Amino acid sequence: MKSYLQHIPLGTSLPVSNPHAISVSFPSMDDVIGYEKKDVCTLQQLQSGYPRFFRNKLVHLLSEIVRKEFKLPVSVEIYPLPCNAVLSLLNLYFCKDFVKIDAYGVTFLLLDENDVQLGKLRGFLRQVGVFMSSRNAEDILHSNGLISTTFNEAYTEVQPYYFVQQSLQKAYETNSVDDIILSNCGMNAFFAVFQTIQDTSLLSGKNRVLQLGNLYLDSYDILRTYANKITLSHVTDFDEIRRMIEMHHTVLSAVYVEVPNNPLLECVDLPRLYALCQEYNIVLLVDSSLASAHTLKLLPYCDVITESLSKFANGQGDVLMGAIVVNAASTYSKEIKSRIASYVIPPYVRDVQRLAHSISDYYERVCLSSASTRKLIEYLENSPEVEQVYSVLHPLSKRNFSILQKNDSLIPSVFSVLFKQPLAYYYDKLPLPKGPSFGTVFTLAMPYVYLAHFDLIQTEEGRQQLTEMGLHPDMLRISVGLEPVEDIIASFKLAGI
Repeated sequence: MKSYLQHIPLGTSLPVSNPHAISVSFPSMDDVIGYEKKDVCTLQQLQSGYPRFFRNKLVHLLSEIVRKEFKLPVSVEIYPLPCNAVLSLLNLYFCKDFVKIDAYGVTFLLLDENDVQLGKLRGFLRQVGVFMSSRNAEDILHSNGLISTTFNEAYTEVQPYYFVQQSLQKAYETNSVDDIILSNCGMNAFFAVFQTIQDTSLLSGKNRVLQLGNLYLDSYDILRTYANKITLSHVTDFDEIRRMIEMHHTVLSAVYVEVPNNPLLECVDLPRLYALCQEYNIVLLVDSSLASAHTLKLLPYCDVITESLSKFANGQGDVLMGAIVVNAASTYSKEIKSRIASYVIPPYVRDVQRLAHSISDYYERVCLSSASTRKLIEYLENSPEVEQVYSVLHPLSKRNFSILQKNDSLIPSVFSVLFKQPLAYYYDKLPLPKGPSFGTVFTLAMPYVYLAHFDLIQTEEGRQQLTEMGLHPDMLRISVGLEPVEDIIASFKLAGI
């Protein structure tokens, strides 16, 4: 693997020179802020980005070809739909007639810039995972002679869907591959479970949900926008969790929690939480994206799991996909399986083929990066430049993490660090990839709060909300790759850390 431990120019795709890359380089804090403020000079330099927030260049090319062929004005936003079933999701949430056209075997949704619901529609499409795969766009362009070649990459062609299911079955120790459902991204997996629970809970008269601790931005937004939500900011005080559930159990349909959570790496006492949820007939959903099923035994202690396979399972940073893992022993398993297909956007076949290839060394990658993570955490905890390291080894999380740990040596390869100086003082000098996402084979640093909650940083009220969430704007999340740990540490030393 070519070393990425260097300063990478603004806008460079991560991985480099890959048209299907799902991350992008933001080498300075000015670049991060320029992106968040939608500075034209910054945006024009981006070769890639996280696909739910940034339109892949191949998808953009296809959309612009359609714009030209149908003479559509620039005031119309064009959304190529991954499948026609998406229209039923839109009709479920929006009472309106959508304008659409068909071309190249694809339905294109047309949204006018003057539509009063445009903001809500954009948010819904992003959160639910309504986007066309870059490989799908590439195949359409190539088969119609609009591009000359497709990107050369390794993939597994024979039974790729089953191969991915089988790999996850071993990791999660499920009874059957049928307990695992693949979706086009992790957020669609989360939304599908959420909507399925909403359907069943409305029938039983339960109309509230509980969010425990921090959730990823769009998970947080789905619950905030489409559910009657109660929130507990932290997950380590189980007495407080018990009081909250006992107080609201008659109206609570579900509890949502990440194990560990993002970006504080806090762990809830999951076995006790599940027992409490079972006592009061409440569905417990766990998002395992930061942990990987190879580090933690989670499925016996929840009803259903969602995971972003784009992260550790793929590892290459070039596939967006998600998984839903149903606990067959759960009271709700049959109902979830029977209803959830209506909300799942299936992954594109070439994405599944790519993941089937890259997932083959999933466990080995977890072992290698885990060992490096321990050494890097130890180094940073002893650095005079570091104020705090947030990891599963932190005293507040270690006990609850160890209860679930499959192997004493394996830990998630993600942690966050807060320095004694403002983040920009170190960030700009740190010679390694800096951008969104995690779980890649190359080490990747992300100014999490700036990219996930930039709006909250801008106001006093927002900063107070961040404080209540335990999030400091200057936190830097680190995803540890497969480079020699001595080289990773050397990068921090070069930045004065």
